[in-house]
Formats: sequence, C-alpha cells, structure tokens
Amino acid sequence: MGSEWSAKSANQMLQALDFASELDAKESDHLKEMMNMLQRFLEIKDSLEAILLDYVSDPEPADKNTAILRQVELLSRQLAMAFEQSGVTAIDCIGQEVDPEIHHVVGVIEDPDADTPTIVQEKVKGYMFRDRLLRRPEVVVSRNHVD
Repeated sequence: MGSEWSAKSANQMLQALDFASELDAKESDHLKEMMNMLQRFLEIKDSLEAILLDYVSDPEPADKNTAILRQVELLSRQLAMAFEQSGVTAIDCIGQEVDPEIHHVVGVIEDPDADTPTIVQEKVKGYMFRDRLLRRPEVVVSRNHVD
C-alpha cells in the first residue's frame, strides 16, 4: 500500500510540474505577443511625432491645419499616457555612455574633447516594457579619434 501511495504521489507531482511548465510557456507566449503589439504601437507613435515635428517647424501653418495639429497632439498625448500606464517607458540616453546591450549606434561624430563614447543624438527613441528592452534606441555618439 505504501509503494502504491508513493507512486500515486509522484505521479501527481509530475502532473503538477507539467501544469506549471505549461503555464510558464503560455505566460511567455503572452508576453511576446504583448511586446510585438507594443512595438507596432511605437511605430504609430513615431509617425505621429514626425507629423507634429513637421507642423511645428512650419512658421505659418494654415488655420485648417491648426485644428488637425491640435487633434494629432491630443492623440499623441493619449497614446503616450496609455504606454506609460501599460509599463512602457522611454529610455533617456542623451549624454550617457554607450551600452552595447541597450543602444544601437547608427552614427559617430568626432569630438576631440570626448573621453568616452557619449550619446549626443537620438535618431530613434528606445523603450522598456517593465524590465525588458522593447526597442533599442538608435543613437549617434561622439568619440575622440586618436590616430
């Protein structure tokens, strides 16, 4: 009777471990789907910000364009708030040292005063989702080129 109980108990433990493993796999799949969705929304946010930049740089926008601009600004703020509430945060990198695990260097500017490669411009904003890297920032760095 004791060995039957041990076999039954071991079988139940194996079933519980299988169930826990299955839950972990489902959670991982869900997280990947969520991150993919967030990346698509980031592309939309980038487009909205590009539209805003074009309008802001126009010294004399037409009145009808002003209404559109206000709507796009509102939409951009709403999207930013939704991201923040979902755990998506921007990576601040201007003036920081380059971290190859996080930053994607897309350009270099020679600077004789630079001690270490320092980020001087951000081409594409990077984001974190909770504690995970959602999108790497694309950056330009300054460096002191010594021949």
